[in-house]
Amino acid sequence: MRKVIKVLVADDSKFIRNRIKESLGNTIFEVALEASNGEELLNMASNLCPDVIIADITMDKYDGIEAMRRIKKNGCDAKFLICSARTDMIHEAMEAGADDFILKPYNEEEFISVLNNIINN
Repeated sequence: MRKVIKVLVADDSKFIRNRIKESLGNTIFEVALEASNGEELLNMASNLCPDVIIADITMDKYDGIEAMRRIKKNGCDAKFLICSARTDMIHEAMEAGADDFILKPYNEEEFISVLNNIINN
């Protein structure tokens, strides 16, 4: 039996959250929680530190990078994949502790490959 990787998806777009869930459909990744803003992301991550957090940058309350900093500071050791259309924020996201960054719109095969690389490193 293969290990299931618990994922928290944070994006202000329900469409994107659903697309990510569909992309992960037949993989070892299971979307356990969904957040629509940075505050929900912080609360959910502190209640159940998932294996992986996939977060957009542009969200209400806290952006994805600030939420990631706070989550890491609180001791959650989840892997972080920043999934955003903000090419100008790649460097900042990686310096803040993201394990990787993928641009929207993403290629599904590349997306799964990046997630696999994150959990295997």
